Amino acid sequence: MGSMKRLLTSIPLIAFVTSNAVSAQGIDGLYQPTGLMWSCSPDQIGMDGGALAIQNGVLDGVENRCDLTNPTPMDSSIRFTAVCSAEGSTYSERMTITPTSTGVRIERNGFTSSWSRCEGHQAATGPTPPRNDRWTFGGGQGVYESATRDNQGNSITFTCNDLGENGGLYVELGGQPISGGQVSFDVDGATFGMTAWAEGGRINTECTVCGGIYTSLWNATAAGNLMTVTASDGRTAVFSLAGSGDALGNVACQPDDGF
Repeated sequence: MGSMKRLLTSIPLIAFVTSNAVSAQGIDGLYQPTGLMWSCSPDQIGMDGGALAIQNGVLDGVENRCDLTNPTPMDSSIRFTAVCSAEGSTYSERMTITPTSTGVRIERNGFTSSWSRCEGHQAATGPTPPRNDRWTFGGGQGVYESATRDNQGNSITFTCNDLGENGGLYVELGGQPISGGQVSFDVDGATFGMTAWAEGGRINTECTVCGGIYTSLWNATAAGNLMTVTASDGRTAVFSLAGSGDALGNVACQPDDGF
């Protein structure tokens, strides 16, 4: 993962406010790797699968930040030195960046990569507004659900039995169970990192740490206003938490311990 973060740090290093010749290229903004549907939401800059930002002489990559220095115009390209910090280390690299019709092309250490500019409306307006229904509570036969869904097939469901135990959490994005791997739940600026099983869209609660995060997420969701869910493949969805307090109640369900 370290090499990937280093690559994502250094590839889109294109904030050119330090030179009139560079800033005239108009390359400041939000980007995603060409061919990948990463989030373009400004509130997810720097997250794995989130937006890559180039603003005011600073690049925010995946869990790293770079200061862009010594820009040198070269025909239609610009060469510069990027001073980056990631995973506790600092390093410097030379980059050549060329604007393209859809974003930028970056050359470094013999490698060339292309990055696409986020759509104008995404970059300008920020996160996609939530379109989900008000949270509801229902169920039967000893199992109850507190859930919400939108017309894009995005849904989130907390489950609990009638004893207040075996709490579960399920997520679908675009009508499909969330991909296995890391999942980020952001509630009003507080981030809760969890893991999804490989199939079924079920979130793992079967460990002490997992259970503690689940309980904290339940309470934050019940009291919050807005949630953003980001999957390991970069897909994301935004949910209003209107009605979540009534649907979830005042006491968090005890998470499923796997037994």
